[in-house]
Amino acid sequence: PGSGKGVAIKGTTAFLVGNHGIDSIDTTTFTLKHRLAVSSNCETVFVSGNYAYVSANGDGLIIVDISNEAAMTTVSTLKPTNGPSFKSVTVSGSYAFVADYVNGLVVVNVATPASPVVAGTLALT
Repeated sequence: PGSGKGVAIKGTTAFLVGNHGIDSIDTTTFTLKHRLAVSSNCETVFVSGNYAYVSANGDGLIIVDISNEAAMTTVSTLKPTNGPSFKSVTVSGSYAFVADYVNGLVVVNVATPASPVVAGTLALT
């Protein structure tokens, strides 16, 4: 079992993240549809369209295809530049905004989910 740290809803499915990975859960029956294990501790999740954007301490930003909630797959991973520090993520349009414990704000172009690219950073001093 794992601990829940973040949750997002799409329709009747909850996407729960934590130290276990990413779960898709049917909210009408409270049953697990699928668990996608990851190698690091997941912090938050944001769902936009057919993708879940997950901040994870060791893996950075993980983009997951959730078009089939019973068979989620990792599309891409973008590692932080200065250590395992991605704490939170939200998405607006083609950009993911990631709170990075070391680097402040990291803005990632996710227009092509398979190839995320850092568009800019803002260091907080």
